[in-house]
Amino acid sequence: MSIERFVYNKKNVISEIGEEHIMRYKFASKFVPGKKVLDIACGSGYGSKILSSAKAKEVIGLDVSKKTISQAKEEYQSDNLKFYVSDASKVGWPDNYFDVIISFETIEHLNNRENFLLEIKRLLSSEGIFIVSTPNRKLTSCYLIYKKPYNKFHKIEYKKKEFFKILKKYFSNVDFFYQRQVFSLFTPYLIRKPLERIFRLIDPKLEREIYYQADGPKVGERKILRTPTYFIAIAKQKK
Repeated sequence: MSIERFVYNKKNVISEIGEEHIMRYKFASKFVPGKKVLDIACGSGYGSKILSSAKAKEVIGLDVSKKTISQAKEEYQSDNLKFYVSDASKVGWPDNYFDVIISFETIEHLNNRENFLLEIKRLLSSEGIFIVSTPNRKLTSCYLIYKKPYNKFHKIEYKKKEFFKILKKYFSNVDFFYQRQVFSLFTPYLIRKPLERIFRLIDPKLEREIYYQADGPKVGERKILRTPTYFIAIAKQKK
């Protein structure tokens, strides 16, 4: 697996990538109160901390990097939060242990995605959910030009139908959500807030920085910027 990670700090949290990562975890935090949660490829642990603060019963953060896990243990401590070094496809926990498994921006890095999804399926409880995100190949790979992902750390990137197909192989119910910054990378951060105010005069329901659109449970639909940068799927077990 090639390593590419975002490390949260006060400087980069205001970047577009920083906002995207934080908002994904805030979105996922709605599903974790009272649950046993696994955060695969947790990186420096900022997302796992968001989940533990959302009243999860237990949060386990896993990452393949010993250095990163050491940093997470130092920076984010809580009674319901623990960090361990582990490979994404070989997690040392009992069958059906977790109620919620989260893995953001991981699957595209893996050589053996089938083993990864089989491990997720093994670890999930019968009523558990898997929340997973990945970039939209139409926007990130220049797929009409390149035969492989433009990002050197990615083994594969998906279009929606491709991502749905691989998840549906292991999970009976797959709901899609979509994420994209309302303001692009080319919009200087300091002028985003004035622009947001202008947009809200046009559409009072416009969310601050990220919008979600869903085929299943609705989190908010936007008619502007329809093409998402990321897919966020919530998958449930096959019976």
